[in-house]
Amino acid sequence: MDNYSERFHPRTTLGQNFLIDKNVVEKIIRTSEISVNDVILEIGPGKGILTRGILNSPCRKIYSVEIDRRLEKYLKELESFDSRLNIIWEDAVKYSYQDILHDPPNKVVANLPYNITTPILWKLLEVFSSCGLSRLVVMVQKESALRLCGKNSTRERYPLGITIQTMGTINYAMKVSRQSFRPVPDVDSVVVDILLFRNLHLPSNILWRRILKAGFSQRRKTLVKNLLMADFQVERKEIETFLSELGLNKSARAEELSCENWLEMLSFLKHSLK
Repeated sequence: MDNYSERFHPRTTLGQNFLIDKNVVEKIIRTSEISVNDVILEIGPGKGILTRGILNSPCRKIYSVEIDRRLEKYLKELESFDSRLNIIWEDAVKYSYQDILHDPPNKVVANLPYNITTPILWKLLEVFSSCGLSRLVVMVQKESALRLCGKNSTRERYPLGITIQTMGTINYAMKVSRQSFRPVPDVDSVVVDILLFRNLHLPSNILWRRILKAGFSQRRKTLVKNLLMADFQVERKEIETFLSELGLNKSARAEELSCENWLEMLSFLKHSLK
């Protein structure tokens, strides 16, 4: 136990459940397959247990983004000890990341604050996927992992998961016990391993994001109705004909489409909007 444990009070508003299990850290590092050429981005280092694990790897550089200045007493010493570590005191979701684009990360290794999982993953994909980001090994809430890995025709299907699967692969790396954190969270956790190697432009494609948002805007409604409400300047009959060509019923809902179907939808609506 560190010297500050009794005096530090985690803030639930910041999603502060600190990892304490070194065995989990070791498994995350092994999964990440860090080499001497890797530049790592860590979100929410907290007290630095995972940061130390990354520093024990042969990586070339680490950026760690932390919003809570109260944690400076835990992280400052690490930064002073190892010049590869660069602490960025910013809100990870709001930060522009422009200052590190000259030497961008190719891997994200992080125990993500669960309250920002979806917006931070969108942000990182949007900023870095076209700048060499190829792998994310991240701890997320089990419910988030289910959505990220959700297959078509399942209730877990949702826009971010579709985007990641269309860009590469995502797999469960390990389940993590609640007892691996302090304070103990009320949810189960999973580390997911994401590999990016195709369609790297998608996160910054405004039309792609708009189509997915519209398609899932009201999950109980059909995809046709949702797209019509979003005013894509396309007639009902055109959408129904397009779905039929994909082998889908006109009453299909957004979760029924495969990643390939969504790419075809992007091409269809892009052409229609010209």
